[in-house]
Amino acid sequence: MTAGGVPFVVTALALLLLLFPFFGVLFSELAAVLPVGLFAAGVLALHSAYDLTTRTGGLADPESLKLAVFLLVPMLLARSRCDLLAAVAVWLPFETGWLGDVWAWPPAGGSALNGVLALPFAACLFIGTRRLDGVGLPLRWSRADAVRAGVSLVAFSAVAVPFGLWTGFMELHPRLDPGRLAGIPLALFFFVGVPEEFLFRGLIQNLLARKTGRPVVALVLTSVFFGATHLNNTPAPDWRFFVLATVAGLFYGYNYMRARSLLGPALLHALVDSVWMLFLLNERPH
Repeated sequence: MTAGGVPFVVTALALLLLLFPFFGVLFSELAAVLPVGLFAAGVLALHSAYDLTTRTGGLADPESLKLAVFLLVPMLLARSRCDLLAAVAVWLPFETGWLGDVWAWPPAGGSALNGVLALPFAACLFIGTRRLDGVGLPLRWSRADAVRAGVSLVAFSAVAVPFGLWTGFMELHPRLDPGRLAGIPLALFFFVGVPEEFLFRGLIQNLLARKTGRPVVALVLTSVFFGATHLNNTPAPDWRFFVLATVAGLFYGYNYMRARSLLGPALLHALVDSVWMLFLLNERPH
């Protein structure tokens, strides 16, 4: 059985083997006990087998070498106690699209596998190896976090939606079919909200707060950095996107500071993006 010319069993196995540590670090203490070197070696072995089936294969392929560099550089930086640089080194390959061709299949979504491997990799590195406290993993359900996220959504929307409509950055464009209503929020929570909040709040904001001794300064700096990372999300840099993402980052970071958990900011992040995609995302690109 094949999927796009690729044996389905190989791609399904790759996804399942990546999802196991992904959900393991979210809901258990796996990151604290799984050696990051063992995890990295397992990912490289998995990708080598995957690559042998999907392309010409082999550890010397450019895609395998890219993956090896992606795993090795943050590990070396963390070993040298350059934790902030290590966190940026985990994020930078995604922001630049450098790892976009590492997974050959599925054709339109293979790059999503990178996020599935990056979260447990970073969690094992910073929780297991560096013993960084307060990152917010594993996730623990809290009604207070959920309520705070809901209130923050209303407060952020009261600012962001009028600003977006007034500046012409947004247009009301509801697309509310049942599949999108059910699938988009759930997918955004696990594969966008949690990984990005782990990086920006659990790691970067956390580390800046430790270095500066000023949590509010860390919140502002991380939010501005978060806003700046959205400048390349449009065909041309757009100051409106920077402003909205920075303000959103302030709300995400505030939720993280109040609970020291990723559940609140990740839930809020997923809700904000869901409102954008379900109600405000235009057919034309911004």
